[in-house]
Amino acid sequence: MTPACTDSYLCDCIIHTILRDGNGAPLSLGRSRDTVPRKLFRQVAARDGGCRFPGCDRNIRHCDAHHIRYWRHNGTTDYNNLILLCSRHHHVVHELHWQLHLAPD
Repeated sequence: MTPACTDSYLCDCIIHTILRDGNGAPLSLGRSRDTVPRKLFRQVAARDGGCRFPGCDRNIRHCDAHHIRYWRHNGTTDYNNLILLCSRHHHVVHELHWQLHLAPD
């Protein structure tokens, strides 16, 4: 899988990391992430109003919540690290490895 494909999958999935000792016994459980909770998605949608990609007018129902700082780089699933992107622009951001920043406006 390409890194862009992996990032797309990681953007909306559940990950469980289990560190095991030499005998296979669990030593620790890493963090896991579900999809963006509905309540949080609604908050981000109220702020963004639709796709935040410049010039795009796709409305909320065509959008996904995207992690500004990727999950694999310890990005959190919280209000300040999420932005709405339509499916097209969500894939573009991952395929072209663009880094996004949430502007106050």
